Amino acid sequence: MTRFSVSRRLACLVVAMGFASHAVSADDAKQTLDRAYALTDSASTVEQLNEILQLCQQAASGPMSSDMATYRRQLLSWTYNRRGESFAEKAAALVDPNEKEQARILESQALADFERAVENDPQRWKALHNRAVSYALIGKFPEAIADLRRVLQVKPDHANAHFNLGEIHRDMGQNEEAVQDYTRALKLDDQDGAPYGGRAQAFVALGRLQDALRDFNRAVELAPSDAIARAGRGSLYQRLGRWGDAAVDLREAAKLNGNSDAVLQMAAWLMATCPDNRYRQTDLAVQAAEKAVELGDGDDSRYLDTLAAAYANASRFDDAVRTAQAALDCARSPGDRQQIQQRLELYRQKRPFRQPVAERGTAASSIH
Repeated sequence: MTRFSVSRRLACLVVAMGFASHAVSADDAKQTLDRAYALTDSASTVEQLNEILQLCQQAASGPMSSDMATYRRQLLSWTYNRRGESFAEKAAALVDPNEKEQARILESQALADFERAVENDPQRWKALHNRAVSYALIGKFPEAIADLRRVLQVKPDHANAHFNLGEIHRDMGQNEEAVQDYTRALKLDDQDGAPYGGRAQAFVALGRLQDALRDFNRAVELAPSDAIARAGRGSLYQRLGRWGDAAVDLREAAKLNGNSDAVLQMAAWLMATCPDNRYRQTDLAVQAAEKAVELGDGDDSRYLDTLAAAYANASRFDDAVRTAQAALDCARSPGDRQQIQQRLELYRQKRPFRQPVAERGTAASSIH
């Protein structure tokens, strides 16, 4: 997906707690919880958060009033949520392709902690929001939407919950709903570039290109260092046939984040398929497209389609056919499958694909 904020998509799961099994008095239990609470002011590492969890476990062996038991559950909820955030932050920092499995483990640990946080305090909206993000990262969109709606029941002015609903609806292809979500987020905070960028992408999918360009311009204005917004505008410029503007934006996006799979894919598409040969770069297109596939999940039809186009542009037609077939096999929408099939037939004829040139007042039909 694009941006999700886990109060923002760490080293271990719940540590086995080997405590003495003897009961403690009510006073001892209260003092133990007071010690645990005192640690919340400074606890930031997984180890420190584990210490709070251990103290809560110790306190549970003594008698407690109803209020004290509720207090203990709230303290557990806070601690699990904070530890889940720590796991998630460390997972997000692992960008090397060789670290993907470790990142997945950490994301799983984060989700487990967010689930424990919600179990102990169902009204903790930060934990609900964080769990929604974790659900979305693994494709559990209905569960993520349900959590975000619960967040908005408790905190209706939470702009980022509206934004994340927009991200999920857009990933699900529900672009009208996504536009509404982004618009709600912007009504609460119109100085955040991310909802403008997300809404621009939804407008592109709906064919509202001038609305999309307006939002991309605002996103870049508010967040000039956001490589994704700038690359998105560059991709839109391609659709509008503004090849020079597209090249400028994509070049700048690559400077801002040359390790972004999305940026690399959009740049490779221009360099491989632009009808103006001034902006085609054979070797760089292949390198960028291969790296995008490597950094991505490896089964994204758009990335594979771009790599196939880069191979064809380099006259590597056997590789282009093989890669386009792989793209076709994992494409989800009928429209994507139709376009990839058309390009595949070109490669079988040993012909590269070129983006169509937009006529005056119209836009080219293909956008990556």
